[in-house]
Amino acid sequence: MPAPRSGSGYGVDGCRGGWFFFRLHGATHESGLIGNIEDLPWTARSGDPVLIDMPIGLTSGDPPVRSCDVLARRALGRRASSVFPAPCRAALGCHDYVQASAVNQAVTGRSLSRQTWGLVPKIRELDRLLLARPEARDRFQECHPELCFFGLAGGRPMRHYKKTAEGLEERLALLRERWPAAPAAVDAACRLHARKHVGRDDVVDALALAVAASLGPTRIATLPDEPDTDAVGLPMRIVYPRPASG
Repeated sequence: MPAPRSGSGYGVDGCRGGWFFFRLHGATHESGLIGNIEDLPWTARSGDPVLIDMPIGLTSGDPPVRSCDVLARRALGRRASSVFPAPCRAALGCHDYVQASAVNQAVTGRSLSRQTWGLVPKIRELDRLLLARPEARDRFQECHPELCFFGLAGGRPMRHYKKTAEGLEERLALLRERWPAAPAAVDAACRLHARKHVGRDDVVDALALAVAASLGPTRIATLPDEPDTDAVGLPMRIVYPRPASG
């Protein structure tokens, strides 16, 4: 895998209209809304990491749950509910919620939430890309926005829910410290794209992941430190900015 260029990286968040992304490269950026993850222009940016808010490695029952989800909820405290347990791999082949929930119960010991079932089409879409394109496995990494903000804040969960005015300002203030153009970039993206396709929180989440990606590999931590791999060889891990020490 080529080493990523310093200060470059993608952040991608699933949204109602498909996927919203930011790519940062130093002081410059690009952003956009794509209908399918295969449309992300990541192949044109040799070495740029892609941090994406979507489960990648999926359990097949051993272990019954992903340790990265458990550790992320533990770290996030008051924001723990933002981390939905990922479905098992077998649930991706189900065609309705009742079937998927029953399969998930049999494999993991817990039923599937409606929120998680709503993510299954995008999880399936990303999974297909990773299985079809081996080079994508080196570039795409799962990253949860709230864990990303936790790392940028020095290991502190956000105080306010992200969809409140206080929560938005709290998150933008952190991003502004790392990338001063953050508020203007978020405003511009929200003016360009209809709210029915992408929400302001989706834009902020994608930018947070792009900021994390641009920090470089030495500034990225992993939950857990030594992740398991799933039945198809994908790591069950969540990456996030390493909190500054001291």
